[in-house]
Amino acid sequence: MRRFILILTVVTIVKVVMAAAPAFAQEASQQQYKVEQRSLNFELTVQGTPPADAMFFGQGPLMGLPVQLVDLDGDCIYTANTAVKVTVNPDGTIQPAPIAIFGG
Repeated sequence: MRRFILILTVVTIVKVVMAAAPAFAQEASQQQYKVEQRSLNFELTVQGTPPADAMFFGQGPLMGLPVQLVDLDGDCIYTANTAVKVTVNPDGTIQPAPIAIFGG
């Protein structure tokens, strides 16, 4: 029986472009939440040798179907990238959302 250890390194790099802070003279009613598209990166480091048919996926509530993580260069680091829509607060921060990496 082969054993392998998954080291879950979830790298959720959401590229943020900070907008200038609203002027104090601006009315609060003009500040609104926005929905913007951002890049979401997954990274999973696997120690040991996973079974040949092992597959890993990344999923979050802001996404449709899960994205498959792949190890293109054989370094046991599985990665994927997808675009998601996030809610941006009036102050420029992003609403948090949970994500998961799972195998099958």
